[in-house]
Amino acid sequence: MKGATLAFMGLFAGNDTGRQISTDGSTPKTDEQFRVRTDLVPAGHFAAIGQPLLMGRELASGDEGTPRLAGVINRTLARKFFPNANPIGKQIRFDHDHPQQFVVVGVVADSKHNSLREAAMPEFWLPFFQAKEDDEPSFCSFQVRYDGDKAAVAAGIRTAVKQAARDVPPVIIRPMNDLMGETLTVARLITRLSSFFGLLALTLASIGLYGVMAYNVTAKTNEIGIRAALGAQPRDILRTVMRETLLLVGIGVALGLPSILAAKVWLSSQLFGLTALDPVAIGVSVLALGAVTALAGYIPARWASRVDPMVALHYE
Repeated sequence: MKGATLAFMGLFAGNDTGRQISTDGSTPKTDEQFRVRTDLVPAGHFAAIGQPLLMGRELASGDEGTPRLAGVINRTLARKFFPNANPIGKQIRFDHDHPQQFVVVGVVADSKHNSLREAAMPEFWLPFFQAKEDDEPSFCSFQVRYDGDKAAVAAGIRTAVKQAARDVPPVIIRPMNDLMGETLTVARLITRLSSFFGLLALTLASIGLYGVMAYNVTAKTNEIGIRAALGAQPRDILRTVMRETLLLVGIGVALGLPSILAAKVWLSSQLFGLTALDPVAIGVSVLALGAVTALAGYIPARWASRVDPMVALHYE
């Protein structure tokens, strides 16, 4: 086991909360742009889950039970409210009805909270065991980071909980990969459908390309016969036909890439983990379609290069 911690909200636990804040000691604004996520976590929380500490320190056991409330913020909150200043030591005021204030002691990297597709939101964390009476958590999420056998780790957790509190109902253990995967259910369905229709479109395009190239080569049968009668070698005929085929590929790429640039905003919203200008995705697509087109030209070109000149000259 690499680390264990708990949190009031937790990552991908299906819970969320937020508060209005201000950073100048005034009453928190009611504008939605000043609303940030909040959570309660114990000392050593970020090291336990592997969330990088970017500046300052994380919460420590000494922060609990002190009159001066300490808090940790994420990078997005730091950039939004302290764009030109060091956030360490700054004070943040929150809650309109029951004002509280904490001093920033650390900045951590952004993390996903409810969905892998969501944009990073401003967020801050306060000591779990120093919540005000009206903020005391009625539930929490335990988070364990481990390596090794998942079943063995789950069994060990259940045994430890049973030994510590026999009256507690059996705990529900969910791997983080499963929780994150649930946020992509619709995206995965769309991906499967898109893959099916993409494969179907590629098949139809291949059939169409082969038909067009075969027709073009057939229409030039007399020309090919004349070239062969004048001494053109099969490889020369094959080279000529393939040159025309690759020219069509070049024209298609030249027209397709600007179209991607024009549609990049829409494409970016539809692709998870990719940008509209992802060089790997574009390169693979171009190579795949280029290979299909080349194959569609090579087969009829190879047939044409082996046609008997006398047959080709009499072909109509």
